[in-house]
Amino acid sequence: MPTMTNSYISNLDYKTAMEKGKKILKMMHGGSAATQSPTFTPEEVGAMGYKRTKRPRSVSGLSKKLDSLGIQVSNSHFINVTDDYTKDVITGETLASVSEVRFMSDINVEAGILVVNYSYSPTYKAEALKSLSTALLPSLKHWSDIAFHQWAHSVHTQKKEVHDLNFIMRENISNEDTLAVINSILDAPPRQSQAYTRSGLYLDMNSDHAIALLGTAHGSGVAWLLAQHRDQLGRKVIAGIRIFYSDEPPEGDRALNLLFYLRDASASKKPIEKL
Repeated sequence: MPTMTNSYISNLDYKTAMEKGKKILKMMHGGSAATQSPTFTPEEVGAMGYKRTKRPRSVSGLSKKLDSLGIQVSNSHFINVTDDYTKDVITGETLASVSEVRFMSDINVEAGILVVNYSYSPTYKAEALKSLSTALLPSLKHWSDIAFHQWAHSVHTQKKEVHDLNFIMRENISNEDTLAVINSILDAPPRQSQAYTRSGLYLDMNSDHAIALLGTAHGSGVAWLLAQHRDQLGRKVIAGIRIFYSDEPPEGDRALNLLFYLRDASASKKPIEKL
């Protein structure tokens, strides 16, 4: 198993992530427990201050990696969807620019996959500025809601079904808390069946490691997306999570990714091949 040599300054340890993950898991499977988020049209999203751009995206490296994981995709079928928040917010006499707020995803409707490659939310910006009240930010301010709308609007454009979302990938992770938990998992003595391979480490949602990942910002965000858009998505839950690198060199810094496998909550659980 590869060992991550970098150390991360993190406020989240493995045990705390596990406790958070247990609560998130219960919420995700909790029927109608989570309040459903409102649905907005593209015009309404634009009126909040978001500017959306869509363009075809050639992602040959990503396509090759996903193909190796058993997810059949085609370069020509990826669409990049980017939402930039364009409004400035006045707090007292201060003009706070929120130009860095951006949500960027690559979407392949045919394969049912949403790949998140950049996410800097209004709430995170408000925390960074400290003086910026979240009350002054748009109603649509969480990654989970923006990502759902990016998926739903892309699906409608291609006349597909919203509930055909099968995979969510968090690409090139840089969040220190998430990386610290991944580091703990990769450095832990694995069970024989969970050894890291060239295709990464697959974790069933029954495992402690997967529950700990659910307690990170990246894992909980996916769970909230599924829970708060349950009606539209057909009550999806996370079946398992794969940790993998974008490339294969044995040394040096490599980009880490998380691939979330989704399934219908009412469907019988099917084993996922551990490639």
